[in-house]
Amino acid sequence: MSILRHIACATPLVLLGVLAVVGAGRDDAEPLRDRSARASTVVGGVLDGATVGDDVACETASDGARHTLLVVARPNDVPASRMPAARARLLRAVGVASAILDQRAGELAPGRGARIQVRCADGTPVVAEVTLAASTREIQVGTIEHLLKAQLDAQGIDSRNAVVLMHLDADPFPNDVAIGGLAVVQRRGMARAGWFPTLHEWLHAMGALQDRRDGGAPNATPAGHCTDGLDVMCYDDRSSGRPQRLVCRERVVDCGGDDYFHPEPRAGSWLATHPETNVARQAEWLDATSRGTLVAPTVRTIARSSSTVRLTWAQDPAATGGYRVWRRDPVNDAWVPSVLAVPGSTSADVRGLRNAFGGRAYVLRSAFRVEAIGAGGMTSPLATAPSLRVPGVPRMTRPRVVSSTRSTVTVAWDLPVGATDLAWVDVHRQTGFTDRRSAGRARPVARRFTVRGLRPGTSYRIALITRDAATNASTDAVVWARTR
Repeated sequence: MSILRHIACATPLVLLGVLAVVGAGRDDAEPLRDRSARASTVVGGVLDGATVGDDVACETASDGARHTLLVVARPNDVPASRMPAARARLLRAVGVASAILDQRAGELAPGRGARIQVRCADGTPVVAEVTLAASTREIQVGTIEHLLKAQLDAQGIDSRNAVVLMHLDADPFPNDVAIGGLAVVQRRGMARAGWFPTLHEWLHAMGALQDRRDGGAPNATPAGHCTDGLDVMCYDDRSSGRPQRLVCRERVVDCGGDDYFHPEPRAGSWLATHPETNVARQAEWLDATSRGTLVAPTVRTIARSSSTVRLTWAQDPAATGGYRVWRRDPVNDAWVPSVLAVPGSTSADVRGLRNAFGGRAYVLRSAFRVEAIGAGGMTSPLATAPSLRVPGVPRMTRPRVVSSTRSTVTVAWDLPVGATDLAWVDVHRQTGFTDRRSAGRARPVARRFTVRGLRPGTSYRIALITRDAATNASTDAVVWARTR
């Protein structure tokens, strides 16, 4: 492994002149693969109760094997109460990052894998929790390694054979950084899109795009990134003078398979002649065994409600590890793992779909993929689920006024026939064009609501807005009312 220098990585990423705004991402809630018998349900992209499973490979420090050591750290001015949440985010992020590496390895070289080897105890990944002897303002790029090493030594944690992947629960630096064999993802990076900066900085710590001999990798920039996006490692770092190029339409690990990651590089290529720069071939640090392949499943889709889609497939007896559902991460233009359907399952419900069309029906295009998983981590190619029409959020029917006083109006409604996943009804009142305001909230099954605090002898427009389980809103169901 060739590790040459300190890399600072800015976000958000600017690629091909388009600002990829990393907003309130959900990726810090992505689960690790769970092979236990759990419900095959995605809830907003999260498998409830997900535990550490087979998305990472376990190594113990006692046998001297090289591995990735997971660390959550906080400056001494950050409350310790936040550490459990930081630990969970790091575990989920590294699990997603490892699954993406593993899937990409099989895509580039069928039958090959590449899971991140992390330090484990009793089969469970170890996450070291440390409090740095410095405040957020006192931490500097030049001191972070020393501060961390001092705390690891104090806890008796040996990091000599490890790349350290650390979630720092603070933002002392302008950007996330990789310093030699230390990858640091700060709080803002984990909150926005945890898997992305985690994988990006870990690849840097593994030496990706850091070797400048013979001019460097074909698409490398002097600052350690690349120009052939969409790619986990590519963005305009302003160091090359070369424009970013759209080569892959989805963000992947090593878009061309020629800069830093390929399990079986072409003879005479950069990765073949500089094997120490090829992360996929660093078997000491990865579980990169050859596993074979399964047949890709045939996937069908059924819209169950405005916020739920069911994916179905025929059971393959060879899929002893179940089926993995992948979802499209629209923020980062990448496919990320979402849930594992347990062995024997032939379907998975995807819940929490967000409607960006004002609650109206829309077509969900190629938003999910499914892979079969067999013995020893053997996987199939990803099968894309077909597009389907998702219904809009249904409105309450027959809105009507049932009574009124000088200061109140009581409205009633009927439930839409066959509607499911309805959470509540927002009630709004309005007398003019600009004074719309909330009057409260009711359960759909209540079938009525009293609007209070009204003016006598005044006409009001009462709007009922249905919300589903994913908080998507229907169009208004309107009734006019007048107080006495």
